[in-house]
Amino acid sequence: MVYAISASSEFHTYNDFFKQGRQSGTLGRRTITSNNASATKAVYLSPFDAIILSFKNLADGWNGDQTKAIPSLVIKNASMMLQNVPKDGLKIFPTGRESIQFEYDNGEKSLEIEIFADRFEVALFDDIELIFDETQRLTELEKIEQYLTKLHES
Repeated sequence: MVYAISASSEFHTYNDFFKQGRQSGTLGRRTITSNNASATKAVYLSPFDAIILSFKNLADGWNGDQTKAIPSLVIKNASMMLQNVPKDGLKIFPTGRESIQFEYDNGEKSLEIEIFADRFEVALFDDIELIFDETQRLTELEKIEQYLTKLHES
C-alpha cells in the first residue's frame, strides 16, 4: 500500500484513475493499491494534477442541462500537456465544450489553451480583443513555448 497526497481533502477521483477502491481516513491523503504488488511506489500529485483529475467527477449537466462530462481522453491529454507547460501563473478550468482550458494572464494579455480529445486550440487576447487563434494537433506541444513568448511580447 502506498499513499498519494492530494491538493485538497475534497479530491475524490483516485478510485477511477488508479483502479482501486479504498481510501485512507487521513485528511488529504488517499491509499493507492497497486495492481502490480511487486512494483509498489509512492505517487505524489501536484495541485495542478489534482485539479485536472478532479474533473472526472463532473457528470453530464455539471454546468447546466446541456453540458456533458469531461471525456477521460481530454483529462489524459491535459495531464500530458501539463508536463510541458510552465506552472507559474497557470489557471486550469473545465469548459462546457467538453474540454479543459489552461490560462495564463500577465495583466496586459491572456493566453488560453483549450484541450480537446483530438487537438488543442490557442487564443491570445489583449484586454478583450482577440489577437490571434489557432488550432494544433496534440503532437505539436513544442508550439506552446512560442505562444507563451507572444504572451510576454510588448
